[in-house]
Amino acid sequence: MTRVLAACISRKAEEWNVPDVGFYCHTDGWKPYKKWWSSEITPTEYIDYLASRRNSAVEEALHRYPEATDLMMIDSHYLGQWDALNELVKHYEEVSRGFGEHILGAATWALSRTRLSHILKAKRDYFDKWAAPDARWMPYGWRPENDLLASHFKIPLPSLYRVHSVGGVYLFPRTIWEKGVRYGTPEDLHGCEHNWLCEHSNIPIFLDLNVKVWRETRYSLLKCARCSIGDWRRRDRPL
Repeated sequence: MTRVLAACISRKAEEWNVPDVGFYCHTDGWKPYKKWWSSEITPTEYIDYLASRRNSAVEEALHRYPEATDLMMIDSHYLGQWDALNELVKHYEEVSRGFGEHILGAATWALSRTRLSHILKAKRDYFDKWAAPDARWMPYGWRPENDLLASHFKIPLPSLYRVHSVGGVYLFPRTIWEKGVRYGTPEDLHGCEHNWLCEHSNIPIFLDLNVKVWRETRYSLLKCARCSIGDWRRRDRPL
C-alpha cells in the first residue's frame, strides 16, 4: 500500500490539507537570500543551501513518519493547489501499480502580467526551466500524443512525457533515498538540486502534463509600462 509523505522547505510553518498524505514543513536553516542571481551569494552556494535544506527536510519527515513508502517534495508556492496535488498522487499510484518505480512531477506553469502586452491576456510560460530543461521550450497546451515524434513514445498514462528531471512538486519512491540518493549540486550547474536527485535515481522520470500547478507574477500598471519601455529600449539599441 502506498503511503505518501510530503516534505516542504519554507521560512515559516505552512498549512496542509491533502487527506491521507502526511506532511512536514522544514523551517530550520532558512536564510533571507534573494535568489541565486543576487550578488550576495553565488549560484553554487545557493544550490548547496537548497540541497542541504531539502536533505534535512526529508530526513526529519521520515523520522516523524517512518511508515511512509513514497515521498513528495513540494515548494511552498504550490501547497494550496489541493485538487492538482490529489490528482498527481492518484496518477503516481496508478503508474506505480502498472509500471513500477518512477518519479512523477506536475507541470509547473507561470502566469505573468509583467508587460503592457500581458494586461488583457497573461503570458503563460513553463516555470521550472532549470530543473526541467526538457520542458523549457514547451508552449502551454502542448501534448505528447499530438506530437509527431512524442506520440510514438511508450508511456504508462496519457500525456506523460519522459524527461531527465523535474522540479517544483513531484513524487518519488522512498527506496531511492534508502539507497543513498540525496539532493546535491551539479558541478557544471547544468541543473539544480532537483536534477541531482533525479539523475542519480536510475529510475524513469515523467512529467505529468495532465496536472498543472501555477505561480503568478503580477506587476502594477506603472511597473508593466516601465518594463515594456525597458524592453523596447534594449531591443532598439544599436550593436
